Amino acid sequence: MKKCNKLLLISFFVLGMAMQPAVLCAQKKSDSPIVEVGFDKKKARHTRAMRKSDFSMMYDIMKKNAFENQKNDILRVACIGNFFSSEQCARLLSLYSFDSNRLEALEIMSPRLIDVDDAEKIIKKFTFSSEKEKAMLLLMKIRR
Repeated sequence: MKKCNKLLLISFFVLGMAMQPAVLCAQKKSDSPIVEVGFDKKKARHTRAMRKSDFSMMYDIMKKNAFENQKNDILRVACIGNFFSSEQCARLLSLYSFDSNRLEALEIMSPRLIDVDDAEKIIKKFTFSSEKEKAMLLLMKIRR
């Protein structure tokens, strides 16, 4: 029951952040940069990585969970209304014990990355070259 309440609390927190209008978010003093995404100027959009304070709270919650599948559940909920920088992604990947789990977490976060060009930080978190290649292929799909 405790686990369910914790997940519900996180869900409401993340959904509450997702429901904020973009105009209000842009007017607030932010501690994360705006990064342009996209290669075609007509399709280019501006997104903002998760604020440091919100990211720190999510990071601490994920760090307290010992099970990888619980971390992935929290990550899936956080991806509903948020974007991540490569640095934030790399920090979250460091919470996982095995490369296979890191790759699964990267698959969850990859559509929500705002600066894929800075993916070297993410690739460095993988131990084995085969997993590094899989991660690079996954990140290359996003660039397209």
